[in-house]
Amino acid sequence: MAAMEIEFTAPYDIDQVLTFSLPDKSVRGRVARLGPVLGDILQAHDYPPVIRLLLSEALVITTLMGSLIQKSSGQLTIQVQSTSGAVELLVCDFLESRVRGYVQFRDDVVLQQDRLPDFGRLFGDGRLVVTFDMAASKERYQGLVELRGSSLTQVVRQYFIQSEQIPTVLQTAIDLDGPEPTAAGMLLQYLPDGEEGRTRLDTLDSDFGWACVAQLAETTADRDDALLAEPGLRSTLRRLFPEEDTVMVHGTEMLAKGCRCSLEHYDSILSRFSKEDRREMQNEDGVILVDCAFCARQFAIQD
Repeated sequence: MAAMEIEFTAPYDIDQVLTFSLPDKSVRGRVARLGPVLGDILQAHDYPPVIRLLLSEALVITTLMGSLIQKSSGQLTIQVQSTSGAVELLVCDFLESRVRGYVQFRDDVVLQQDRLPDFGRLFGDGRLVVTFDMAASKERYQGLVELRGSSLTQVVRQYFIQSEQIPTVLQTAIDLDGPEPTAAGMLLQYLPDGEEGRTRLDTLDSDFGWACVAQLAETTADRDDALLAEPGLRSTLRRLFPEEDTVMVHGTEMLAKGCRCSLEHYDSILSRFSKEDRREMQNEDGVILVDCAFCARQFAIQD
């Protein structure tokens, strides 16, 4: 595949994930930016400031990781479970370019801050669970990692080290103070031997090319929020990798809000219960009320 010319000016790309590679460095990557989709998800609940920040970060991470799965091939779910702290449960998933997520939390003064507080106070004891449900093979792959670090981004980096053992760079940037909420992110992975025979951390010696790319990506993103500053995702790549001779852009996906709730969906689920069980679920009018945790809609099902 011929390398595409990277544009220096472009309309502001939003609700998209772009797939690219640096063939000279054996690196594949994703850059993503969420806007209106993020706003739709956040406004479904009256989230306090800290939860809005946390969920925004989780959604862009889920988008980056989920886009690693070929379209129509499966679903990625990330779930943070906590036994203490302000956050009880965080769930996000990605399926066929659709992303969704929600957070359950306890009333805590720490949630009224404008910035994410100490990660330990936010979650307490807990763990991150990453699940890949592969549609074609009907197999499920799951990885678990403890909540160690100062952010969810750092925890997911640890997941890649511990569970995937693939050299990975993950960066995120959040802006909830502008005209509309925006979240952006970048994921880079070192795959010198291709998708199947890719080099793992335990066999990777010091590779100068990968080290330079990783350091440049981390430094640039940390310094000036390059993931949010450029209008186009292609021009973002040129800003991130100015010294690369070849940046191959393989395609873009348009993103959408992924809530899959419907009356038919919940009616199908309830049909699996016995008549006695469904009768216990009914209110005094003989109606079963079902709440969707993702979009906060309520469905009234007449049994």
